[in-house]
Amino acid sequence: MKQKHILFIVENDGVPEDTRVWNEACAAREYGYKVTAISPKTKLYSKVYEKIDGIRIYRHYEPYGKDVKGRFVIEYLNALLWEFILSIRIFLKSRFHIIHGANPPDHIFLIVLLYKIFGVRYIFDHHDITAEMYLAKFDRVDLFYKILLFMEKLNFKIADVVISTNQSYKSIAVTRGKKKKFND
Repeated sequence: MKQKHILFIVENDGVPEDTRVWNEACAAREYGYKVTAISPKTKLYSKVYEKIDGIRIYRHYEPYGKDVKGRFVIEYLNALLWEFILSIRIFLKSRFHIIHGANPPDHIFLIVLLYKIFGVRYIFDHHDITAEMYLAKFDRVDLFYKILLFMEKLNFKIADVVISTNQSYKSIAVTRGKKKKFND
């Protein structure tokens, strides 16, 4: 049987700096999966491509630093574009069978839709409740808040598996996301 391949996509932090995603990627590799990751470049990890501990990492450019006010829309659109380009390049080079997407942002379902037609499965790693983070930061229920809720809903709908970071996130996956409850 051919070795299964998992593509990890993380946007809001670099790999291997995002220790949660890195630990998940290392665990997948230890279970015999071929593992590839897409993440943004960081100060510590600025190579466009490298292999660390057997994990292939492709990094994309970020338009500017994390501390620039109002950067989210540009940052996320830039990331989405690079994630599409890099995922296609990776898929053509070595077909992957699973996409493991870590939020925020919740746009990864758009990438997954392309690969669902090839039978690729989707693990939605629900790190943050993005709509609530937006509400806490900007204190308003507006179009962006509603878009974030809609994107979260689509991630849940498309996901074959949801990883929840805690019981409150699990509750959101079951209630808002309509995911089947799985025993701990």
